[in-house]
Amino acid sequence: MPGYGFGVGSRTRTRRELQAARDGITPAAIVAKPSASWDGTAGSGFSAVPQDPPRTTAKPTLHLLVHDHQYFTDKLRILAFAAANDGGSLHNDMGIAKLEAYFENDSPVEIGSPSYSTLVDANGIERSYFGYWITLAKPLGRSGHGHLYLKATPRDPTLQPRVVGPYQFSPQGNRHDVELEVAPSKPQITGVRYQSLSAAITWLKSQGAQNPKITCTETATFNSLWSGNNTNYLGQGYCMIEATAPITITRPPFASNGGTENMRSKYDGLWFRGSNITFDFSTTEEIYHEGTARNHVLDGVNITADTVLYKGSLRALGFMFRGSPIFLECNIHHAQNACIESALARGNTISSGIRDIFADSPTIFSNTVLSWDSDTYTTGYPDTFSVNYNGAETTATLAFDRASRIFTATWGAQSATFVVSADFTNDAYWPRGIVAWVNATLAGLDAGWSAALLDDNISLGATKLRATKGAAINNGFAAQNVKDTALALSSGWDIHSDWYQKRKGGSLFENVVIFGNRGWALDSQNILMQNGEARDWFIANNAFHQKNGQSDLSTQLAGTAHRHVMIVHNTMANQRLMLRTDGPYTADAYCLLANNVFREINSVGGAIAGYPGVDNHIHAAKADTSGSVRTTIGGDSTTLFVDAANGDFAAAPPLLAVKSAPRLPAVLFSKIDASGVPKGAPG
Repeated sequence: MPGYGFGVGSRTRTRRELQAARDGITPAAIVAKPSASWDGTAGSGFSAVPQDPPRTTAKPTLHLLVHDHQYFTDKLRILAFAAANDGGSLHNDMGIAKLEAYFENDSPVEIGSPSYSTLVDANGIERSYFGYWITLAKPLGRSGHGHLYLKATPRDPTLQPRVVGPYQFSPQGNRHDVELEVAPSKPQITGVRYQSLSAAITWLKSQGAQNPKITCTETATFNSLWSGNNTNYLGQGYCMIEATAPITITRPPFASNGGTENMRSKYDGLWFRGSNITFDFSTTEEIYHEGTARNHVLDGVNITADTVLYKGSLRALGFMFRGSPIFLECNIHHAQNACIESALARGNTISSGIRDIFADSPTIFSNTVLSWDSDTYTTGYPDTFSVNYNGAETTATLAFDRASRIFTATWGAQSATFVVSADFTNDAYWPRGIVAWVNATLAGLDAGWSAALLDDNISLGATKLRATKGAAINNGFAAQNVKDTALALSSGWDIHSDWYQKRKGGSLFENVVIFGNRGWALDSQNILMQNGEARDWFIANNAFHQKNGQSDLSTQLAGTAHRHVMIVHNTMANQRLMLRTDGPYTADAYCLLANNVFREINSVGGAIAGYPGVDNHIHAAKADTSGSVRTTIGGDSTTLFVDAANGDFAAAPPLLAVKSAPRLPAVLFSKIDASGVPKGAPG
């Protein structure tokens, strides 16, 4: 297994994590519970709720790394994460003087330092994560709903505290107010057992269930999550769905082009838990969510499809789960736009997909992404069909207008057209359709025409010339010679992948953490920040290796003003960093670009006066034009790391030779000596 290093939610605890536990780094429980004035009503334990001050300078990043609206009967352990620039470093407690948790109590509990500790995930696997660990406790003899606020106070006194919340957590006498079984082969018992998920969800909604649980006890496929009527429902907690036998949630096989391909429940707040649950998107366009509250939780489930394409094409929607879903330790395979706008993505393994992975998501923590490559569907897809004319005419061509979906065959003074169908159930939607047309219709007009089918798994509307890439793909192609030569045609789209993209046009996007992620066998821009300001971002301990396909993609800092954006100890093993001062990108004094490894650092407008870049490393024969200081140069992606191409980002001798002072806490590193630590992600 590749050497992940710290920060990745791996399936087993690493040697260093076990050593950290032996050394006493895992903290004793820090317990927060409601005050005596809490009467079970959310907010009643406070005389005044904590307030987040208006932002005037900079604030820490601060996020809860679990979802709220959970019920518990005794204690519930939760995890938070905070970071702030402390004079050019986060070595001392991530730049945080203290983190305070207010749980229905004016008197907070204080967590002085972040640490490694473990949680047991939905599938019984220990996951080691770094952050601030807090235990919520139920007071004796009282039940209800409580509000939690978190406050991070930075070490640097010129920064301001950040307060986030309220997050609702519910100390209760019973974790679930209703529990149902779903068993398709057994008779229904009202209020006890149902034969489908839809029937069970419908009954729970009709009863006003607040935090129910459904257990599926038989292997089955469920085609609906419908809750019985068009009134959207939301309880105080979640409707948890587990399975003791493997189940699949998917739409039925395609019946027609106009079939309903989304799964809509009208019950917001579904919590799917455990690897016995598989979402099969082969015939499903999306899992629907209605409102902005209580987004669906995907917790340790499988999300997959039989192929990365949908109806042989790109998905019409830019997401697979509507809203801002929560992904926890899932296995995601063959996805398009896997975790777009997720509220939280933690500990997931994501593989073999196309288009973007994360975008406009505030919390991306300890995920592993591998074999993610849109390039196959840009220039690398196999030829789908070939056309040839060897008749009496001296000229013969084939052209394709992609906008109108019309192929035009011309030979001598004659011509004929073929219209690509928009209906995927029609043969004319697929390459086999035009091959049949050439071999029947055209050959009936002139026996010199022939065509051969090479691949029938991608839509005919995506046809392009092999060499065409970029925006030109959208035009199709002008008349191409087919006289006495076989014209082989490929398919694809003008797409590329962004590992993370800030897309929100012209909007302010504040308080983001991207920490502890790994990726290899990628063909993507690692980080693309554009469209408006960015405030209080923390991008650290991430490591990526690119396959470097047809496009030379870059990590880009663009948009307008960056304020307190910290990019620290990242490994971009073979990708350059571009500072898009033509954006116009600017960086304030609270920003930090330190201890990273890039192929090169390219400031589009030349050196930036006073730029907050320090102690980065770039490849041999490359340049840093940003105005950063103490940039070291040497090696490349094959020599700086043990085996970055296969996910081992540990520093090799050339990188070990250019150490610098650590800018993240010591516990993240396997070894610190007098010369410091290697640049790049700890590993």
